[in-house]
Amino acid sequence: MRIPVTVHTGFATSVSLMIHDRPDSLDDVAIRFPDLKIIVAHMGLLWSDTALMLMWKHRNVFGDISAWGFMPFDYLVRTLCYAKHLGVIGKILWGTDYPALEPIATQAQDIQRIRRIPAYAARMGIEPTVSPSDIQAILGDNALKVIETSA
Repeated sequence: MRIPVTVHTGFATSVSLMIHDRPDSLDDVAIRFPDLKIIVAHMGLLWSDTALMLMWKHRNVFGDISAWGFMPFDYLVRTLCYAKHLGVIGKILWGTDYPALEPIATQAQDIQRIRRIPAYAARMGIEPTVSPSDIQAILGDNALKVIETSA
């Protein structure tokens, strides 16, 4: 069984260097190990554009949006619309950092927030608009595809 590997990216703690959390450091790994499924944890957060480009460039790179509950909603929406533009929305997985993020929102509140994305994108004219089916895929169907093709 080929188990996907999740790599922490996006933000550093007070005792680590941010340079080690940049998703572009995974480019070399994705090239050298094309059969290794790499999940970019937190989808790079501050470097989400880089993470999306890695996902576009490499068939074996995926991203999760764990810890995005504390990011500005508009940034999340625009990031997912950009993912759809690049054709990688099907490679994005919902994840949590709970209970660490529990003071910000519960898992149920985070899911409700994510489900509001299509209406917000349409109202703000952000294109391409993320659809409810895209959101459903992010909330579970995309992860199932990653797991099923790993067996």
